[in-house]
Amino acid sequence: MSNCITLRNNEVFFSKEEIDMVKLRALLDSVPKEYDKARSIGGDIETAWWYLSENTVLDDNGAIITFGEGNSSHTWRDFRGLINSVLKPLMLKEKTHTFRAHDDGFPGWGSLIVVFGKDNTF
Repeated sequence: MSNCITLRNNEVFFSKEEIDMVKLRALLDSVPKEYDKARSIGGDIETAWWYLSENTVLDDNGAIITFGEGNSSHTWRDFRGLINSVLKPLMLKEKTHTFRAHDDGFPGWGSLIVVFGKDNTF
């Protein structure tokens, strides 16, 4: 496994029955616009700045998160951290999604099955 991954089929809709919209909105509202401020806070706020602040759309029915876009592409470690640390506590029930994934260190694409709401070990 190399460091960076590219994702396709990367737009995921989370219904309000699947994700706690109040907590997600509060997390996004707490993310500063400037990276230096997010970095000084660190932890989930810094992760949310990189991977959620620019590519999450909220409405009355839920949230659409476009993974692998935003302020940065994903590394395996960061993607795992986003799913297991930041999003898992917000999930009201498990949701399975299959991404198409390409590890930049290897040729070809494969399926990456993620279960939001539980620890993933990919």
